[in-house]
Amino acid sequence: MTTRIAPSDDNRDLYARLRGMWSRLDPMPEDLVDDILVRLATENLGDEYALLTLVEHSEELVGTRSLSESRTLEFTDGAITILLRVSPSGSGTRRIDGWLAPASTGTLRIVVDGDEHSIEASPEGRFVFPDVALGRARMWLDPQSDEESGPVRRGFTTPEFEL
Repeated sequence: MTTRIAPSDDNRDLYARLRGMWSRLDPMPEDLVDDILVRLATENLGDEYALLTLVEHSEELVGTRSLSESRTLEFTDGAITILLRVSPSGSGTRRIDGWLAPASTGTLRIVVDGDEHSIEASPEGRFVFPDVALGRARMWLDPQSDEESGPVRRGFTTPEFEL
């Protein structure tokens, strides 16, 4: 048979004793509140930094006679940089030539309005998406790991950009 204690003013003493017992046996770490606040404040800091450091978005003419529609986009979080050259590839699509810095292999994914493309970067960090539709895009560099030594690079996500 289980006895239920209904919350009331009569139980204040019981609750105070329970609170005291847990405070003695399993006290809250002194820095817990500060740690939680710092983690919440920095949760998406990498994404925010990448957005703030969108270095170049140029649609200027290249060369004296060029009418190129190419654009250069650069995203960085301080440790990883993704440089993209976006140019027309015909019938309303774009070709994206890209480079990773520091140069390394890795899987890159781009999603444009729900349509996903994936490619592997060469050891020099070079990659190409030859035929990508116009629209709102976002790119991911998937985390790379070495089976012997564990993770060697964290992932990277660009902010949303327009193709």
